[in-house]
Amino acid sequence: MKTIGIIGTGIMGTQLTCFFLSRGFKVIVKTHTENNTEEQIKKIGARINKYYPGGIPLNNIVITSDFKKLRDVDLVIDCIIENLTAKQELFQILEKTCSRKTIFASNTSSISINKIALPTDRLKQTVVIHFFNPVEKMHLVEINAGAITTVETIDKAVELVKSLGKTPIVMRNIPGGIVNRLLFASINEAGYMLEETGLTIKNIDAAMKLGLNHPMGLLELADFIGLDTVYNILTTFNSTIAGFKPPARIFEQMIEQGKLGRKTGSGFYEYKKE
Repeated sequence: MKTIGIIGTGIMGTQLTCFFLSRGFKVIVKTHTENNTEEQIKKIGARINKYYPGGIPLNNIVITSDFKKLRDVDLVIDCIIENLTAKQELFQILEKTCSRKTIFASNTSSISINKIALPTDRLKQTVVIHFFNPVEKMHLVEINAGAITTVETIDKAVELVKSLGKTPIVMRNIPGGIVNRLLFASINEAGYMLEETGLTIKNIDAAMKLGLNHPMGLLELADFIGLDTVYNILTTFNSTIAGFKPPARIFEQMIEQGKLGRKTGSGFYEYKKE
């Protein structure tokens, strides 16, 4: 693989853009905006530069609002919002745009790749390639294949991940993969404990850091992820995984107050606005 398409310019889309550029790939970044102005492209470029020391190699990156520019990419990775309808609509556009050689991938944290690709005829060429934040530092990449994803597609995904110096773990049709299924159940339980036990935020987080040597507590991690994202993932897991608890009420309450974590400057903890 030589050319990668990235859909989305949020945190993960930006980090993946920089990571692939740093490994010598050509990257075509598809933005959400229908018609980019020069000013908007500069803003996106500045955001990418924050993650790319020394400045992005302009000869290897294209920032575009035109899906047609993705036609000949070897792999396209969906990094848009964690919403099934939005992802299905995206994949339907990609189906009409990209060549038959293109592998369709999603960095989804919770949604079944079978559901995402269902409205298309590309189920056999579609796979979750889930990188973790921060991309540069986290060694694991989960490759979560769909029910009929071909072995050839899986092998190409594994080969790519290994070439990036990451460690792939392959699974087939596991909602949320291994890490997020376990992690978000724990974050949700921390929310329930906060509501039901009288324990403080600091005590719950300190117990995880001191007792399990976690680098940050579960509620602090929820702030880092974004409480709106946490709530959406918990809602998805509750509807797709038998026995998974509904989101603790505290997450919805904080979202209603505009407290989404680090990105808004306030969540379970207070932060300087980014």
